[in-house]
Amino acid sequence: DQVEHGILQRVGVTGVVRSNAQEQGVLRLVRSTALIHHEDGRL
Repeated sequence: DQVEHGILQRVGVTGVVRSNAQEQGVLRLVRSTALIHHEDGRL
């Protein structure tokens, strides 16, 4: 039981890290596209 619990904890932590990385990537894409649209608006 302890071993399974440890594995679940490790998988959960890595899952959180991956989701955070994906969210940051999405935020970067949104920011970059927003900047592009902003620049187009200026032009």
